[in-house]
Amino acid sequence: MSKINKLLIKLTLTVSLPVFAFAQSYDSDLFGLAEYAKDLVKNTVLYLIFSLAIIFFLWNIFRYITNKDKIQTSKNYIIWGLIALTVMFTVYGLIALIAQTFGLQLGIPQFFVG
Repeated sequence: MSKINKLLIKLTLTVSLPVFAFAQSYDSDLFGLAEYAKDLVKNTVLYLIFSLAIIFFLWNIFRYITNKDKIQTSKNYIIWGLIALTVMFTVYGLIALIAQTFGLQLGIPQFFVG
């Protein structure tokens, strides 16, 4: 088994751990599977994407400071990273604003925000 497959298995288990820890119950039909997928994306994958984007941005700042050979490429990545982070946080903020306006509950099912 390759290292990538092992990493994917560990990542899958780590992502699904909160579901098992909080003992959320889902129906055993197609709607239950869809609800599980929705909760998985909303609660874990979204935060994973945000975390990876921030790590990528910080890594390129570190590369910009330490590596004199790759200043131009690091500068381009930093600019695009800022644009991506701005768009991501703006969209997330707009969704939270709309959810707050219409009284929708947004957040992890056990810990509602707002």
